[in-house]
Amino acid sequence: MIVGIAAHDHDTRAGGGPFGPRVSPRVLLSAVGSWRERPGAGYRALAAGVTDAVDRGDLPAGVLLPAERSLAAAAGVSRGTVVAAYDVLREQGVVVRRQGSGTWVHAGREAPVALPELAAGVRSRRLTERTITPTPDVVDLGISVVTDLEGLPEGSLDVGIDELAEAAGVHGYQPLGVPALRAAIAARCTERGLPTGPEQIAVTLGSQHGIALAVRLLVRLGDLVAVEVPTYPGAIDAFSREGVRFAGIPTDGAGARVDEIERRCAGEAPRVTYVVPTAHNPLGTVLPEHRRRELARLADAVDGWVVEDETLSLLAFDGGEPAPVAAYSRSGRVVTLGSFSKVVWGGLRVGWMRAPATLIRRVGRLRAATDLGGTALAQLVALRTLPVLDELAAARRRQLADRSALLVALLAEHLPDWTFRPPDGGLSLWVSLPEVPGAAGLAVGDRFAAAALRHGVAVLPGGAASVDASHLGHIRLSFSLPPDVLRPAVQRLALAAKEVWP
Repeated sequence: MIVGIAAHDHDTRAGGGPFGPRVSPRVLLSAVGSWRERPGAGYRALAAGVTDAVDRGDLPAGVLLPAERSLAAAAGVSRGTVVAAYDVLREQGVVVRRQGSGTWVHAGREAPVALPELAAGVRSRRLTERTITPTPDVVDLGISVVTDLEGLPEGSLDVGIDELAEAAGVHGYQPLGVPALRAAIAARCTERGLPTGPEQIAVTLGSQHGIALAVRLLVRLGDLVAVEVPTYPGAIDAFSREGVRFAGIPTDGAGARVDEIERRCAGEAPRVTYVVPTAHNPLGTVLPEHRRRELARLADAVDGWVVEDETLSLLAFDGGEPAPVAAYSRSGRVVTLGSFSKVVWGGLRVGWMRAPATLIRRVGRLRAATDLGGTALAQLVALRTLPVLDELAAARRRQLADRSALLVALLAEHLPDWTFRPPDGGLSLWVSLPEVPGAAGLAVGDRFAAAALRHGVAVLPGGAASVDASHLGHIRLSFSLPPDVLRPAVQRLALAAKEVWP
């Protein structure tokens, strides 16, 4: 079980900050990102990077910053540079410095935040940060998304005024979604062996929104959450912001090792167990039926929840769509999340949550207080895709299987030392990188990601998908882009590899 930040990522000895632990130089440098690229003197650039990390919430109030000498050594700069940067931060009110106690983030900048999984949260946000500030000139193999509009059926955007008015209802506010879409999704769940009524469905703004809603409703500060290692970085980000503790579930070629959950949680039942059972992100595995039944039994036996992310359930290359974990649960303590974005189009921000009606009513009250629901127009477009969703998914699977095979062949040709297991589905390939001679403990995935970016390709470092820093020597590569983009991208990756492994 991972309680708090991994031991090598913080220091809780006497002299820590008033609210949080000491972050390691590696975590701090990960949080500040590409500070060297900022204009001006080095110490001011470092200070600006720390300020931005504090403003984003990556460095919470009260966290003790690394000692000057250790940060200087890790950053490859003089101690004087770090001292000057800390002085700038003190003058700007970002940090407090006290002789003998250290330097910590000023609590007055925001309410004190307890964030035990600081290191995991900072790593995971490398994915979501790029959606905020994309780089047009970079080929992004780090974000697994369907970018083309081929999935939208002809005429799906031709929504009449009367049809829209009927769907929107009296005032246009639908916190739980357009009733016709809720009913259609419920019918599809029932067809998959999971009897469902419309009252058990909430329409969301994609599955990421569903994860965020589940986090808000199911966990509190300090709760234990079990997640696969590795797992979807967006889930790590969402859970870590609530200040949970993580327990890592080991994985193999079939997905989550469900039999390891109890041992890893050291006798404490997790409040939530989050899994991606089909076309796993990033492993591409498909969880067999007996392990799905074990997960359901886990939900039935303890006072906890299973959140299953079925966003990629239609993208198993063999064409099968296994029954969801919820279909095997007697207690109903399984939340199932789905989305149209991975089959139809990433920009169609429509997904759903299937859960007990009591929990769905809580979703409605929460959304009434936050956003009053999504747009009826996008939901009508999604409704029109449902009758042909299986047909669209079959075409998308063929496309992705071909692109996966192409990426595997290209890596075998240009980067034969890289190792991986060809995926059974999904949008990404999980790659184990060779070690760098003489660099024991080095986060090779981070180092390669930086080199790849210099060559115009973005990849996701493996640490962003792991709550226990056990996959720092991995990267995730998306194969959802067209072949004429994948081929030159891999050639650029080969050039970047020569920098890391000369």
